Amino acid sequence: MYTKDPANRALYVGLNNGLVRSIPLYSINSHTSVLESIGGMNKIITTKTGDDKPVVVTKLTISFDGTSIISGDSEGRVFVSDIVTKQVVKSFTPCNSPIAYIAVETVPDDFVNNLATSTTTNKADKKHRMIPQFKRVLASTNSEEHQYSWTFSVKPPQPPTQPAILTLQLGYKQTI
Repeated sequence: MYTKDPANRALYVGLNNGLVRSIPLYSINSHTSVLESIGGMNKIITTKTGDDKPVVVTKLTISFDGTSIISGDSEGRVFVSDIVTKQVVKSFTPCNSPIAYIAVETVPDDFVNNLATSTTTNKADKKHRMIPQFKRVLASTNSEEHQYSWTFSVKPPQPPTQPAILTLQLGYKQTI
């Protein structure tokens, strides 16, 4: 079982021992600092094998933005993992059979609006599942407490035997 990320940067392979391996398709050339393709022309890419486990990865898919990989296994478990940190972000309730299909789809805005207005139980359910909005908290509404002041002074050039001197003074004004 394998899948590629949306930008074709890496290939993700589900192994028979239950592990998911990533195979980078590009690397940066250390001499030219240019991104170059890996593989081809007698190059073989191998992955390190892990311990033998009876769990087999049955399905893999990547999120639309390429930041998460969703994997299903022969024990009916589904995991969402962050590709960069390789940490499991979410695990779903296991099914009674192996995972045969995983799809990532977008939900139209009108679907969510219709769901929210249909019944009060759906409203409560939607509210429970919503991610809370980011709230900005200001320490004070007094703008003078958030002001910075800088003072610059430049001394006139000295004779050519001495370099010019630039003096920079930074100050922070805070009213308590």
